[in-house]
Amino acid sequence: MYVLLLRHDQGHVLGLTLEPLGHTHISSTLTYLDNGVVFVGSCFGDSQLIKLHKQPVSEEQGGGTIEVLDSFTNLGPIVDFSVVDLERQGQGQVVTCSGVDSDGSLRIVRNGIGINEQANLELQGIKGIWS
Repeated sequence: MYVLLLRHDQGHVLGLTLEPLGHTHISSTLTYLDNGVVFVGSCFGDSQLIKLHKQPVSEEQGGGTIEVLDSFTNLGPIVDFSVVDLERQGQGQVVTCSGVDSDGSLRIVRNGIGINEQANLELQGIKGIWS
């Protein structure tokens, strides 16, 4: 991810500088939320929630000014797949080649449901909400 800096004086642009911020996945959309937190939405790999810092963060975070707060799994685009039944019990698993370029990965899709709670909010009179 890069930032384009414009040097100007009294409405005239004096120069342009392109500075690297750090590495994120290939983005399809960027949404600034608040307090330096940005959602990086991707059609080509996992989406990310990142925080922009003024000073470089640790080398473990890549050494740039970007800190990855969270990642959201994305199976798409599925370039190729294969169905395998490793235990030969009729419980096939799909192994996919997902993503593009450096965001590409192998993913395993199993039969069943997995629920990861992202947030919890108490509301009066609500019996259930599904999405």
